[in-house]
Amino acid sequence: METLWHKLGDTAEYQQEDDLESCAKTLTTLGVNGESDVRKVCCGLTAIGFEAENYISLFWGDKNAQGDVQPMMIRNLSNHEFGALLSHLT
Repeated sequence: METLWHKLGDTAEYQQEDDLESCAKTLTTLGVNGESDVRKVCCGLTAIGFEAENYISLFWGDKNAQGDVQPMMIRNLSNHEFGALLSHLT
């Protein structure tokens, strides 16, 4: 079973999301929106304020991450999923 995970920069912890729409809502609350020049990179995204070493990890992973154990990545977002995420950013 795949679970959507994100980590918002170097100092954050991995968080589980229900779907791409809820992930977009989380990103929007942090100021990432359709005008933030969001780009897909390996295992995540870059956006204004989240570049270089401080990028946003975002991927499908296992469901078993707990405590200090980070989730194991299963796959990156597909181009279609990335487009869907962008459409939910306001």
